[in-house]
Amino acid sequence: SLSSRTRHRLARLWLWCWTALTLPPGLWWLGVHGLWLPLAGVPLALIHGHLYAKYTRWALTPDLLLFHRGWLWRRLAVVPRNRIQAIRLTRSPFDRRYRMSELEVDTAGGGLGKRRVRLPYLDRRVAARLGSALYH
Repeated sequence: SLSSRTRHRLARLWLWCWTALTLPPGLWWLGVHGLWLPLAGVPLALIHGHLYAKYTRWALTPDLLLFHRGWLWRRLAVVPRNRIQAIRLTRSPFDRRYRMSELEVDTAGGGLGKRRVRLPYLDRRVAARLGSALYH
């Protein structure tokens, strides 16, 4: 599971995203009164970020990579290790700021759009160790 530190980071990310996405339209349509629009969603953004991190889990077995995510719509990805074709570690500016990485796992034969499993918001060292374990 993701650490409590990561939960706080995600809550802050969702808060900033909510503010960035609602402030310009709120100011455009409501003028000065539009400043209240981002404030109305602050509790929702913080709760969403916390719950997303709380319900995100992954596990690595000798034969499978399992990834469970979502608090409202739950999804489980089961990836047989013998079907993994490529592993990619990516880091956005947000990830670099908070020492995190995203691990992308490409698989063989999953159909269009189903061949890639993304594990976002992993601690940088955990993502590197997991990528190395999947590679070998």
